[in-house]
Amino acid sequence: MKNIAKTLVDAKILDRALIVGILCEAGFMALGHYHPVIDEHFGLFGVMMIAGTAALLYARDLARGALTKAVHDFYRLNWIGELDRRSPEFEALLRHAGDKAYALTVEADAVEAARWISLGSCSQSSIGRKVWEFYQMRGFAFPGQPGSVNLAVAQHDWIHVLADYSTTPMGEIEVSGFQNSTTRTPGAMLGFIGVGSF
Repeated sequence: MKNIAKTLVDAKILDRALIVGILCEAGFMALGHYHPVIDEHFGLFGVMMIAGTAALLYARDLARGALTKAVHDFYRLNWIGELDRRSPEFEALLRHAGDKAYALTVEADAVEAARWISLGSCSQSSIGRKVWEFYQMRGFAFPGQPGSVNLAVAQHDWIHVLADYSTTPMGEIEVSGFQNSTTRTPGAMLGFIGVGSF
């Protein structure tokens, strides 16, 4: 494992290599072939490469059937959690509302809601208007309104609109695949694995 990690120097390739290893490990575990040596080697590989430790935790949650922990780690460790933590108020909100704060608007934010609602005033052919229509057609509440997705999750709705991906499970896989293929963020494939597993 050490030799492999030394030869792979590009962060994106490192991340992909680790994901392939994680998927293999998860497959072995799911088939009832969990082996501590395999688990230890992939763990060491992930730590040596740094890039995939979040994905490693998440894949192990799934492989061991720890779905509640997997959902927690999915939001906490992927791009959604990263965006959430940019807000100075997020940690207090997380303590108050728990894990649902990673994905949902748990406290009303009239200013944020007004920003999203105002997209309805954009010209008919604008992307902003299309996002507003996307929410209206599906009966979705707007970010900032309690019970809606929060601002971090709502970012991906723009991809739904721009690429004309549905909100079906396949559409969510397409959005996640698009996101994963257009970023160099280490561990970006975590979201793709997560969407595919739910």
